[in-house]
Amino acid sequence: MQRTASVLLPFVVIVLSVIGSSAQTFDPFATPTPSPSPKPTPVARVYPCPSVTVQALNRRRLREGETVAFVANVTGGDPKVVPNIIWTASAGTITSGQGSRQVIIDTAGAGSTPERAIKVDVWVGGYAPECTLQGSAMARIVPSAIKFGNFGKLPDDAVKKNLKTLADYMAQVPDNVWLIVYAGRDSERGFAYTEAKKMKDELVANGVSPRRIISLDGGYMEKPLFDFWIVPFGAQPPSPRPTIDRREITNAQRQTARPQG
Repeated sequence: MQRTASVLLPFVVIVLSVIGSSAQTFDPFATPTPSPSPKPTPVARVYPCPSVTVQALNRRRLREGETVAFVANVTGGDPKVVPNIIWTASAGTITSGQGSRQVIIDTAGAGSTPERAIKVDVWVGGYAPECTLQGSAMARIVPSAIKFGNFGKLPDDAVKKNLKTLADYMAQVPDNVWLIVYAGRDSERGFAYTEAKKMKDELVANGVSPRRIISLDGGYMEKPLFDFWIVPFGAQPPSPRPTIDRREITNAQRQTARPQG
């Protein structure tokens, strides 16, 4: 009997150990171990469309043939985007900067357009498809002076006809007319002043404001010549180009005026 009890005692101890272990594993009051929560998916940042403005760097009025710079200002938008830039010009020639934010334009020929201006447009791409980016600016161009025509000594009727044609043209443009009078080698004294006044009066009689008529004594040529130029405000005016040195005429007149005998 004692032997049986001694055998059962280790068995009872093992059973109680198993029960105790099971009780710890299935304890209903134990705090469950939290499982790791999934990381949130990052949301891509959406940038608004940038804005585009264009300006001419030359603030002053430009004479035809000078160069002008235009710059495109792109503000806002995704800073990682490298924009694609395309320029066009209504007149003149793009000499450098196509594809960049600043372009240089040669204004030669732009003064002969009806607008007397250069209009540039720029298109900027590379951003979101819904971003339509375009800008424009304009620069006024002063045309070069142009020669309207010339004639020599003519009958009065022919002179009036020519001046009427000039007056009709002046009615269509805002420019001034410059008259350069060249006296001939044998012209009388005061020839340039007298003839210029007569022609100015004739133009005024045909409707041209006297403020728009500028006359110059051009000096001397072999034969009298009347040279007419159309000069826009701000343009480089023409310069006289005599073919005879004024001193030659003065010396000849002095020799002619010497008393004889």
